[in-house]
Amino acid sequence: MRHNKALCTGCGRCVKICPMELWELKKSKAFISPEYVEKCVECGSCWLVCESNAIEFSYPKGGTGVVWEYG
Repeated sequence: MRHNKALCTGCGRCVKICPMELWELKKSKAFISPEYVEKCVECGSCWLVCESNAIEFSYPKGGTGVVWEYG
């Protein structure tokens, strides 16, 4: 996961939805905790709610991770 702070609007949706509470707002921008590497469960919730496309999410190599099904 990557976070582009330049695109972040500071809406706080990622902060509210993260089940691991890894996001916080500082000076009208969202920041992810340095602990996210160890604690993120890769649910993709932050990516799904980010309307400014400030969060890039890709599946881990090896075919692991969350699979989204639409329909």
